[in-house]
Amino acid sequence: MMNIAILGATSQIAQDLLRQWALANSDHSLTLYSRRPEHVVEFMKEIDWACSYSSCDIIDFTHEDKHFDAIINFIGQGKPISIVENSSEIMKVTELYDNMVMKYLSLHQNSKYLFLSSGAVYGSVFSEPVTEQSMAQIPINRLGDNNAYAIAKLYAEANHRLNKDKKIVDIRVFNVFSRYQSLNTGFFITDIVSAIKNKSVLTVSPSHMVRDYLHPEDFFQLIEALLNYEEHINTAVDCFSKMPIDKFELLKFCEHKYGLKWSEEKEKDIINATGSKNNYYSKNKLATKFGFEPRYSSLESVQLEIDALIGSYNI
Repeated sequence: MMNIAILGATSQIAQDLLRQWALANSDHSLTLYSRRPEHVVEFMKEIDWACSYSSCDIIDFTHEDKHFDAIINFIGQGKPISIVENSSEIMKVTELYDNMVMKYLSLHQNSKYLFLSSGAVYGSVFSEPVTEQSMAQIPINRLGDNNAYAIAKLYAEANHRLNKDKKIVDIRVFNVFSRYQSLNTGFFITDIVSAIKNKSVLTVSPSHMVRDYLHPEDFFQLIEALLNYEEHINTAVDCFSKMPIDKFELLKFCEHKYGLKWSEEKEKDIINATGSKNNYYSKNKLATKFGFEPRYSSLESVQLEIDALIGSYNI
């Protein structure tokens, strides 16, 4: 059993992790921080959490003197639409709460910090998938709203690497798809599910695109592997499934299995909140060093979650 603090407990990916912990009958004692503690209490009732937990306002973390074995920071914008609309606040919010945790770590040397970073930390050039040798590419003389998120994550990661004495892992999430995800997020996969649900025609650009969808169960396995790693650790790991998937392979699969209707449109307006990404996935498998082995491919992940969604919609 671990005593774990969750920052940003109302985020989609945090709640997917909590669901997986509940399904696995995990015995972690949780302190869940958010701006809406009452919503967290209702959510924990929904998932029938059987172990100890408390729900607190995020501002109370700065006054917290109890010991946590681990802190997981989910705070940050994850939706393309939200990133565009709140670009001016992203760096401030990321730095504020990251500094709070770093201060905590300076007083509690044995605590481990898992920081939810993003594949966007590599910049906006994804003509090829990233590898261990990839470098971040930031257009320093042409910075815009779509660079704020990447810079915020890059700054946090740089600060973490400079504090080598602290136990910190930055987890770079590319894509996680969940049956509980809102369909109004602006992601390609949620646009597909929305079109299936509404029996509407999805218009897509003819451009090449490859995505890697991590299943919530595999994200849970990654978190558990990092929490249970016993040696000192200060690094960043990329999330990855067993295999990524090409855009048109995914569209054709959904067409045949779910009756998706789609068409190509050259001028399709797509929200590129953190830049255009033709090959937004990683071949950096460093996470395997710490015991992570994904169970599902991107296609298997998508099929499992869409099947569950369709069942809930009765279509």
